[in-house]
Amino acid sequence: ENAAEALIRRIYRLFPGLTIETSVDNGPSDLGTKCTFQYPDVPAQGGPVTRQGYFRVLPSFGELKTFLSQPMPLEDPSTIMVNAVTVVVGPQAFKVEKEGFYSSDAELTEMIKETEAMLRGASA
Repeated sequence: ENAAEALIRRIYRLFPGLTIETSVDNGPSDLGTKCTFQYPDVPAQGGPVTRQGYFRVLPSFGELKTFLSQPMPLEDPSTIMVNAVTVVVGPQAFKVEKEGFYSSDAELTEMIKETEAMLRGASA
């Protein structure tokens, strides 16, 4: 939980109004955290828009399809699509025996293709 909060604070460190709330905590590599933030700039019309973010840690890549098939725990009262979702997959995502700098490139490339297909299906 602390590592997820530290990463969110790192990502959104320049964004004002950051609040963080843990919503799912099923142990290591299975954590969901909601946050709210605003962009540092102020729009020309109206005031700053409060955005929501959802940060999800999954134990394996196989869990991603299940996660994407469920409704996101985000609200968008402004109806201008201002929310963000970040998914981090746990250390068991790759099946390589030797961990090196390029050891997971082939698997990662395949995971990217699968993820793009899942996202296209979810948005249809």
